[in-house]
Amino acid sequence: MFVHRNFHPSIGLIIVAVAGFVALTLNPTDVAGAPPTNDNFADATDAAPAPFIASLSTTEATDEAAETKPCGNIGKTVWFKYSPSIDGVVAADTAGSDFDTVLAVYDYVFSSPPLGIGNRACNDDAGPSDLTSNVEISVLGGSTYFFQVSGKDGAAGAAQFHLSYHPANDDFNGAKGVSGLPFT
Repeated sequence: MFVHRNFHPSIGLIIVAVAGFVALTLNPTDVAGAPPTNDNFADATDAAPAPFIASLSTTEATDEAAETKPCGNIGKTVWFKYSPSIDGVVAADTAGSDFDTVLAVYDYVFSSPPLGIGNRACNDDAGPSDLTSNVEISVLGGSTYFFQVSGKDGAAGAAQFHLSYHPANDDFNGAKGVSGLPFT
């Protein structure tokens, strides 16, 4: 009996030959599989602590029935959520994604998936020649915000999601006045 195993990393194949029988096995990381764990609104990935960065494939992502589409025709959605402890500003983007992304943000959402109520922001393209997306919103401490990352016209690929947060009083121009001491 002759056994030959050869792994070719550039194409992700394992070739096994046993007595004239040849089997081709895809590298497990290349096998088409289940949708991402945050494919549905109810399973949104917690984007805490900020700053937060996620890299994932949206190739197997799906759309939920009646999923909201505030920026036009989208598909292959994934969800993230963030709950700041104090008021501030959240910025999110899909910079580094290898496909045309759409990014939408929702606040107090009482249905799954959201029906458009509470849509706070939406962005299709970050710039004239930049097909990734970005948003920046003021947030209230104790509230939860949901981020819908999708592909324009159902595009999919390697997605990047970045989220950053800073308190509302984080710069000189936003300083709060103190009227007396002690100040609490």
